[in-house]
Amino acid sequence: AMSAALRSVMKPTLNTVTVESPVECILDGARQVKLTHKLDFNDALHAVLRHDPDIVMLGEIADRTTAEIALRLATTGHRVFSTVHAHDTVGALQRLLGMGVEAYLLVYGVTLISTQRQLRQLCARCKAPDSSVSDQELKHLGLGGEKITLYRPGNCIECIGGFKGRISIYESLLMTPEIRDIILNRSGLFPAAAVRDAAMRH
Repeated sequence: AMSAALRSVMKPTLNTVTVESPVECILDGARQVKLTHKLDFNDALHAVLRHDPDIVMLGEIADRTTAEIALRLATTGHRVFSTVHAHDTVGALQRLLGMGVEAYLLVYGVTLISTQRQLRQLCARCKAPDSSVSDQELKHLGLGGEKITLYRPGNCIECIGGFKGRISIYESLLMTPEIRDIILNRSGLFPAAAVRDAAMRH
């Protein structure tokens, strides 16, 4: 997903640099820096900044130093891509704040957070309609009132237990002025529910 996002914004007129450990995907048109025991993150980033990049991709944000560098780059006109381990988009914001990042840096440095999950896909050849789920259960899942067909896995020579292939699902959170205000004006614990509600409204 990260490589696809980078490819969608890369152009020959833009200077794109990645800092990774290790380099996971070769990107034509990008300068890619691999971290080693001789080249740490800070040294690599200082070298990268001398090239005046337009787009920077940092492998993973795992500590406060990396987070602050990434967010400072983002607030000074660079387009920055990175990953953070979290369960969902709101959890990514919470994790960054938990690392000790200043709230103002977070809300003005982050534009969009997107999470991805992979789901197994039912085999198109042997899947069969499933009528065992009641309207009550559908309503409980928030699907009541819609014409919906559920399927159950079959089993054929082309699949494994009724599943063949995978499909990605995404959750995206755009840093809106409302979410920015909720985070900046919070007192005490991170207001996860309020941020999630605001994100859903938008």
